[in-house]
Amino acid sequence: VGDTEILSRELGERNVDLVIGRRFGRLAEEQLDFHSLYDNPYVVMAGAKNPWVHKRKVSLAALMAEPWVLPSPDSSVGSFLAEAFQVQGLDFPPTAVVAYAYEIRMSLLATNRYLTILPESVLRFPAIDPRIKLLSVELPLRRMPIGVITLKNRTPSPTAQIFIDCAREIAKPFAKRKS
Repeated sequence: VGDTEILSRELGERNVDLVIGRRFGRLAEEQLDFHSLYDNPYVVMAGAKNPWVHKRKVSLAALMAEPWVLPSPDSSVGSFLAEAFQVQGLDFPPTAVVAYAYEIRMSLLATNRYLTILPESVLRFPAIDPRIKLLSVELPLRRMPIGVITLKNRTPSPTAQIFIDCAREIAKPFAKRKS
């Protein structure tokens, strides 16, 4: 588990056989192959008891004064998320907590005090978390495909190939969904 760019470097150095991650940032296209499993849209999330959960069609602007838990806008993910605010003429929201790890952000959401933006799949994988809900906010962000990243011109080991086949099977329900 780690940043896709760091894991991709580990792949290039042959420290790992494959990476399952998002096509984000600049993959070394001449060295790596990306085989998409599914698209993973980013969504605004809150705790299940947060007052915003029951509102329909919430604007991003309406949420600017809320306490956010987000990565730093200087990070690769933070700068990507900043696009959603910039497109709507908004500054990156002042964050109450700066956190990168999904687990920390999800735990803070469960307190019902914070908002965050994460890939939709974290709500469903590894299991549905009833403490977290989507907000009805349209984010002007491009979808991020999740896929298997391997070295070009390198045949995966039999074990790695079994893992890749299992990943494709697990991803089928996500690939069929159109959010």
